[in-house]
Amino acid sequence: MKAIRKGEVVGQADICRIFGISSTTFASWMNNGAPFVEKGAKGRPWKVNTREVSDWLREREVELRAPIQSTTDADELKRRKLAAETAKVELELARLKGEIVPLAQLERALANTFAELKTRMRSVPSRIATTLIGEDNETRIKAVILAEIDQALEALGEFDLEEPDAEE
Repeated sequence: MKAIRKGEVVGQADICRIFGISSTTFASWMNNGAPFVEKGAKGRPWKVNTREVSDWLREREVELRAPIQSTTDADELKRRKLAAETAKVELELARLKGEIVPLAQLERALANTFAELKTRMRSVPSRIATTLIGEDNETRIKAVILAEIDQALEALGEFDLEEPDAEE
């Protein structure tokens, strides 16, 4: 069997063998624009360059896949858009049900709570100073300080995400 090199000009039988196609497929390729060196006719065989046919097949494959890819990409974009719209609607519904709160509202509520806590903690010494003057019982001193700290920390227990002027 003769070895075929890339770019060699061969006849129909060789091109069918090289690419593993039938005579019918070969005819279809020629009708669909496959390159040839010399057109076959009665008594005259086709002459085809193997490299040119190979390149044509690759280009054709790319062209055939391109619309499928863009359709797939378009379908994927539509799917992602629908998923995003669905997620947005679900988040809005959860917000209306009071299951979630906007981040800005949470930040304001936390800032207010921590500011109140800071103020209460910083006022502990002035509130207990007169109570502890002359006290020498360590247990009593600790109890008074802890009671004041607990009172100051109650601000955290009163943490509320609702807006102060929100009416429902």
